[in-house]
Amino acid sequence: MTTNEARPSFIRSILAIAAFVIIVLIGLWGAAQAFWLAPSVFSQITSLFSRTDDTISITLPSNIESGAPFDIRWEHKGDAGGQYAFSYRCREGFSFQMAKDNGTYSPIACETPTAVPSKEKQSLKLIPVSKIRFLDVPFVIAYFNPEGDIAAEGTNTATIINSSATSDTGTIGGAENGGTDTQPETPTQSAPPTKPDLTVRILETGIIDRATGAFIPKSQIFTSDIAAIRFEVKNAGGGVSGSWMFIANLPTNPPFEFTSKTQQSLGPQDRIEYTLRFDQPKSGGGVITIHVDPTNVVAEASENNNSIAHTIVVQ
Repeated sequence: MTTNEARPSFIRSILAIAAFVIIVLIGLWGAAQAFWLAPSVFSQITSLFSRTDDTISITLPSNIESGAPFDIRWEHKGDAGGQYAFSYRCREGFSFQMAKDNGTYSPIACETPTAVPSKEKQSLKLIPVSKIRFLDVPFVIAYFNPEGDIAAEGTNTATIINSSATSDTGTIGGAENGGTDTQPETPTQSAPPTKPDLTVRILETGIIDRATGAFIPKSQIFTSDIAAIRFEVKNAGGGVSGSWMFIANLPTNPPFEFTSKTQQSLGPQDRIEYTLRFDQPKSGGGVITIHVDPTNVVAEASENNNSIAHTIVVQ
């Protein structure tokens, strides 16, 4: 969820931590199942995020209904004879179907680069099929030049909504890997059916690989690393949250408090995952604290489960 790793100045470096992104862990070892891609491409797939600085600008609807067709569009000037490919991250209870030239749709495998039917059109019509009420699905559009090299790429995240689903039971953002939080979570109190209840949970800590932009889980971090923490915010109550925001205190040198932009409203049992990244972690480590709705804008069933703290070790 890709990022220039240059550090133009200390101030810009500190501000760069505001770029919390949903890390796109595209498992591309299944490339052998793709169609229309030349065999010479397969050996290049695993390093999708280490291409040139040439990027693909992607636009798509902000909220997409499960079962309804929608278009992904992008802007990129590719060489004649090249090929675009689409790949999306695997999510439990979710799949995409791709429109074919004859107007029908066919399922496409997750984490498998699949050729876009028309390379000149620079758009792709898909149907999402989700069993989950609210789901974020990261995806990649990659451009292969005529020589079979990945010459450009773009990433984005599709927010899929299944209005008829009664609960969110899917695995979001790799939380099945477990977190590294050593502190017990604050028990979620029972929420009245008409009130929201925002909760926060640490998933794991790690670093951002400078070459690939990928998140790597790690319990021990070095001062030269780009540190990162993955966490989840969930509306455990029975009402719609409305707009909200969060703050995060980070053990950088000097310490920094990150204030998020206004976040989208969460319905009952909706949840969303974030990856917050920051450079210049403080030697020796420190405590990361995350506080959801710090100004109490949301009238919640409980205000006692909006904060969490997590200690990281930095060498």
